[in-house]
Amino acid sequence: MAQTILHVDLANLFIGDDDPTKSQHLVLKGVTLPQLTERTKQHSPGGGVMDVEIGLRKLQPLTMPFKLEGVNLDVLPRFMPAGAQRIKYTMRANIRDLLTHADIPLLAVITGRMTQANLNEMGSGNATETDYQISEIFQYQLIIDNQEKYYFDFFSGVAGVRIDGTAVFSTAAANLGLGA
Repeated sequence: MAQTILHVDLANLFIGDDDPTKSQHLVLKGVTLPQLTERTKQHSPGGGVMDVEIGLRKLQPLTMPFKLEGVNLDVLPRFMPAGAQRIKYTMRANIRDLLTHADIPLLAVITGRMTQANLNEMGSGNATETDYQISEIFQYQLIIDNQEKYYFDFFSGVAGVRIDGTAVFSTAAANLGLGA
């Protein structure tokens, strides 16, 4: 089977809802989906000759930084909104299969709270960009080519983690009485 390269060639971010009037596609400079990092602990066995990093089956807190061109008066007020409410951020992208020339959809839905808004350097001859960061992410779902790759729901605990559609902690959830 021939190997291919999958390249993201177009991206869009919707802030607040997946509504075309909330699209940021013309000003989106970049977005980084949440980085998945398992928390680890170094173990030093008393009779061992080396240490080992042990995965603790817990994720580091998720964040999603993004950058928009210019100053966006609709997005800036999302920083620390009244009531500190989390909102939905929807990222859509087109993945281009360079072997088959197929266009593959990517959909990421993140529920979090904007905790950073940084109007970058301003001045004559400078194009201002604004950096944002979404933290306090309680839900994250990534779907590529209509197949769920990641699903995390903080409030569901061990029952709220799926990778490639498989409940990762199904046995642990059953052991805790949280589902089969």
